[in-house]
Amino acid sequence: MRVRCNYRLLQLRLFLIVFSSAVHPACALALLLFCANWATADANADDLRQVLGFLSVPSAAFVASFAGDEHSPGPLLKKTGIFCIHRGSSRTFSFLQFSSSWIAMANEFPDEVLKSVFPLLDGKDLVFCMLVCRQWHEIARDDYFWKCICSRKWPSICKQPPSGANYKKLYLTFSKPREMQNLPVPRLTFEDIVFYIDMWLEGSLIFSQAVSGRTLRAGLQGAPPPGIPDILAAHLSSQDCILMLEVEPKLAVPMGPAITVSVLANRKDSNKMACIINKSTFDYIDSNAARALAYEYLRFSPRHPFTSDIRAWMSLLFLCKGANTIEVFGIELDFCDAAKSEKEILWLLDMLDWK
Repeated sequence: MRVRCNYRLLQLRLFLIVFSSAVHPACALALLLFCANWATADANADDLRQVLGFLSVPSAAFVASFAGDEHSPGPLLKKTGIFCIHRGSSRTFSFLQFSSSWIAMANEFPDEVLKSVFPLLDGKDLVFCMLVCRQWHEIARDDYFWKCICSRKWPSICKQPPSGANYKKLYLTFSKPREMQNLPVPRLTFEDIVFYIDMWLEGSLIFSQAVSGRTLRAGLQGAPPPGIPDILAAHLSSQDCILMLEVEPKLAVPMGPAITVSVLANRKDSNKMACIINKSTFDYIDSNAARALAYEYLRFSPRHPFTSDIRAWMSLLFLCKGANTIEVFGIELDFCDAAKSEKEILWLLDMLDWK
């Protein structure tokens, strides 16, 4: 059976549906396009019932995608348009394919009707509508529609609008998901830094060395010693920036007495010094990872007053030698609270309170 649809009647039904909030406004737009199509052409009654059945579901969402001409980079159609109407469940889809004349009718739909529906859409739907055709794109650019969206998202903005506000730009800027931003090139390099590392065992100096940043960045020379735990082996092979120094000859120390460490740094580019660790104790031993750890909260320049609770960690990498003795084969300095990559570590060091 074939039916002839009355354009004015369907248009009236459309507005009743939109303003009674019976369906999602974007679904009403899809129905609006059907009105335009069936106003000038015969339609199959079963197809029409199927479409209207989908649009009568309040939770329906409307997505429009187009397969444009392969020689046309823009969103305007020259071939076939596909509309996907999605009902609540992600498992239920219906793909309705129409001829290019169907899209041509979308271009000719009265501006007044689109301008009545567009203010009811949310931002995502309005963005989709801008991709339908040139006519819809030009109408949807009107900042009034974006002002309606912003007033629903941030109602207080209408009480004292920003001078010269562009509501479309405002919505698109603060509604898109946050993206990871790459750090700029640091002003500091490891070649510019010298680390002064000193360790004491119950007040007696057991290790003292001045190490260039380049040497510390190079890490352990050669393969790790056999017998280290898998956790430590995985850490040594990670992709993070590791500041590590090989202890040669290896350092044998008893388990019981307290070992303390201090680390100072010198910037050769400015001849200034900073304290990274000041007499901290290795009071935590992770036997599973064969590491003894000490830490100190970093002291930052007054130019960075809101940076806090970031620690510098010093680790002793060891092998167990008997019940009460460890053999230290390496030491590691890291800032895992906040920085893991080389750029992050250099920026963090640059923010220290250099004197």
